[in-house]
Amino acid sequence: MRIISVVVCVLEDVYAATVVEEAAAPVDVLAVAAEDRDVGEAGRVTYSMRSDDASSAVFSVDETTGQIRTATTIDRETSATYQLVVYAADHVSRALPLLCALAKRL
Repeated sequence: MRIISVVVCVLEDVYAATVVEEAAAPVDVLAVAAEDRDVGEAGRVTYSMRSDDASSAVFSVDETTGQIRTATTIDRETSATYQLVVYAADHVSRALPLLCALAKRL
């Protein structure tokens, strides 16, 4: 059993988590958060990942909570490094890549 290291960068903050290789999906990896000071619908933040990114087949993000989970079983022999970009949108402006996540082999 091997451990996959997951590091998430949120602007200047860095968060870390680990995922056990070959653990049955979904596995909660970590939750990201962005804040908008607007009130009402304009202040509601939703999260997404680029669907054309190969990592989006391996990880998913809950659009409401920002919870990142594995979408499939992770096998280090298939890929030792994953890079995720999580977008945060506030329903007024377009989605911005405020959050980046990098999963790499230990």
